[in-house]
Amino acid sequence: MTGGRRVSLRRELIIAALIAAVLVITAQASPATAEPAAQLSAAQSQAAAVESQLAALQAELGPLEDDYSAAKQRAARARARLASAEADLTRAQGLIERREQSASAQIAAIESRHSEEVADHDEQVAGAIGSALAALTISLIAFGWGWFRASAAVAWLASLPLAQAIGICVGGGVALLIAGAAILDAGGVLAVLGAYLALLGLVMPTAFLLARHSAEVQRRRAKPILRRERLPRSLTLGLASVFGALAVLSLDAGAFADQPEEAEISAALRARADGEIPPAATGDLTRAEITISRRGRQFRDLEEARKKAAEPLRGLREELHQAQSQLTAAEGEIRSSSRQLARLEAQEAREVEVEAELAAEEAEEAEEEEGSECNPNYSGCLDPLASDYDCEGGSGDGPLYTGTVEVIGYDEYGLDSNGDGIGCEP
Repeated sequence: MTGGRRVSLRRELIIAALIAAVLVITAQASPATAEPAAQLSAAQSQAAAVESQLAALQAELGPLEDDYSAAKQRAARARARLASAEADLTRAQGLIERREQSASAQIAAIESRHSEEVADHDEQVAGAIGSALAALTISLIAFGWGWFRASAAVAWLASLPLAQAIGICVGGGVALLIAGAAILDAGGVLAVLGAYLALLGLVMPTAFLLARHSAEVQRRRAKPILRRERLPRSLTLGLASVFGALAVLSLDAGAFADQPEEAEISAALRARADGEIPPAATGDLTRAEITISRRGRQFRDLEEARKKAAEPLRGLREELHQAQSQLTAAEGEIRSSSRQLARLEAQEAREVEVEAELAAEEAEEAEEEEGSECNPNYSGCLDPLASDYDCEGGSGDGPLYTGTVEVIGYDEYGLDSNGDGIGCEP
């Protein structure tokens, strides 16, 4: 039958392809396995050579390290001696610096006390002059009390309610007091003005309120304090005389205030503050500087010897490090080649097993296909390799024909036209 011959031919082709694949894999596996083995042998040889070189380098390293250690100890001792000399110099310089700072602090304290005395004197003079001016102003007001009581300011206060007038007078006095206190520390004329304003701020509110009350009494709006409409002339003149005398006394106190003495600073204190070095300290400094110079030269010579001893040691250590790196690389190559060789051997064994399993499976499938020559989509036995089937007695052009069949899978040939599961119905 045509279908049977095709299945047999297909089975033979599959078996031949499997045999060829096994031969190709076997032919390729041998060189792949041989290459890691050769790499492993070369890596082991390289590791042995590097270990021998490493032992020789370590034997050379010992004497060089001993020489370098001795030179390093000598340089360390010289460094310690140099540090001790520098510490001595630092202590001597610190002593001189502390003497200079102490002298400077003493001079600053003396000058500060002198400045405070000058400021106190200026403040005393300014306060005395300001007090004298304020007392003179009050004396003039008391002397011309009638004129002051009849002034426009007093008349304006009399036109206001008592509470409002008191508020204006007290507020004005506080404002003068604050302004005077603010400029009192300015010095010079401003300090005098500040003292003058501050004293007026204390006295003028009382003077304005008394003048307002006197005006109110005269206008019959208030009761007199001393049962008289006006103050006695003798009282106002007495007050004017008293405040005039206070003005003269204050002016005299300001004019004849004791002048502060000049700040006395000794020449020795000035010299210490200017950084002059005493003879004893000069000798200590000179000795310390000479010692530092000698210790410095010794240290530089020994340090140069240490560096020269370190040069061959450094080169040998670099070679030793390179040899250790090469040994590590060779050991890594040995491990890598061993793993690769084991992996390839395992892979070859697995490939042989897989190929054998695949060959068995393909042979089994070929036997199954050889034993089953019917199309599984239809009942009966239709050739599975046929290109087309048509119903017998129908109008189809074949090439193969069949009678009534049951469609049990996919209607590959289109025999069930009405889709009821029966093909080529009569």
